[in-house]
Amino acid sequence: QGLQRMENDIHHLLPEMSGELGQVARAVNRMAVGLTEKERLEDQLKQSEHLIALGRLATGVAHELRNPIAIIKTLVELMKQEYSQMSGIEEYTMAIDEQVNRQDLEIQELLDYGRPTKACIKECSVNDLINGVLSFSAAMLRQQRVKVALKLDNNLPKILADTERLKKVFVNIIVNAAEAMPSGGKLDIMTKETNNMVRISFADTGEGIRVEEMSRIFDPFYTTKKTGTGLGLSISYQTIELHGGTIDVDSNLNKGSTFIINLPV
Repeated sequence: QGLQRMENDIHHLLPEMSGELGQVARAVNRMAVGLTEKERLEDQLKQSEHLIALGRLATGVAHELRNPIAIIKTLVELMKQEYSQMSGIEEYTMAIDEQVNRQDLEIQELLDYGRPTKACIKECSVNDLINGVLSFSAAMLRQQRVKVALKLDNNLPKILADTERLKKVFVNIIVNAAEAMPSGGKLDIMTKETNNMVRISFADTGEGIRVEEMSRIFDPFYTTKKTGTGLGLSISYQTIELHGGTIDVDSNLNKGSTFIINLPV
């Protein structure tokens, strides 16, 4: 019966037995574990190849978009100078500038994903990074009516990290949290040390994430928003993995989401 179940499911192992049957069972179990690991590595390789191909595509698309965007920027500057006396021109050029800058950010996301720059690692304080990010996110959070509650461990050890990349991760999570609370809400940010890891958690009171979306939120180009590349969380995942850490999410629909980052001390 055990062999029949194993035939249908390679992850099912035979129970412990004594004597010669036990030796055979243990040998079969070792083979099953080896096959399972082989399957996992093959899946990992396919995923890596897929991500490399996507990265090349993203870089190519970003470069193709950069040239027309640069031309539009130049033309807008010329319009500002040559038609400065025209009624309403400032309003029109500001609207164009806003859209061009938004596209520029999305192009930069494509480049960041497709061609990650070399990490610049140095000792840093996670608490200082969070406070720095919040200082230039404050206006956006006020506008979104999001109240931030900080619970930062004052004895938190310093870590080795690429500070610019980590700040981008924190910004991305904070912006996502604010967007998930269109009517305002609360964002709790906490740091602490646990098992030689620095843990950072961002807990919002937003809309939450649907169960069917949970397994895909770190996938490249996956988004449920009307705008954006769907690369923010994928790049964040890539960055945390580069630092030897982990990033996970726990979410309840209509109650909120908590992103938890663990980074080695």
